[in-house]
Amino acid sequence: MLTLMDYFSPADRCMPWVTLTLGQRRVVASLMEVCGLPTVVRQKFAERFAGQDPPSRLTIYRVYAKFVKTGSVADNYRGNEGWPRTGRSDLNIAVVQQATSQSPSKLTTRCSLETGILQKTVWRILPQDLRMRPYHIQVVQALTAVQNVFTWNAARC
Repeated sequence: MLTLMDYFSPADRCMPWVTLTLGQRRVVASLMEVCGLPTVVRQKFAERFAGQDPPSRLTIYRVYAKFVKTGSVADNYRGNEGWPRTGRSDLNIAVVQQATSQSPSKLTTRCSLETGILQKTVWRILPQDLRMRPYHIQVVQALTAVQNVFTWNAARC
């Protein structure tokens, strides 16, 4: 099975690490859009930026793929990766916050039924966005003296 790296020559894989500026990445994306061939992009890049080595074919493909995917070549990593946040939207967070401010001890299932938001989403919104812990407080009975002795004996064994 071939990987992405199999399509590139060893020279492309071993090129020194060169960081392109935002303007250079824009040029690479626009040249790739017009020309479509990375060899032509490398030639025109070398003509335009005479003092700098042209980017590798892999870099050109990656910059162009990022441009096609996001519409930008900027390094704004946040929001470019992962699944889109559909359940934890700002509207849903505000609705859950309002519902829990009225009754902080409300169960997540009850909150889900009242707001129309999935219970799993309510469970995620509470700790991640509202900094609340959606755990039900349990009533615990005090241990009697006999139970306490039994617990100590069981722990020693």
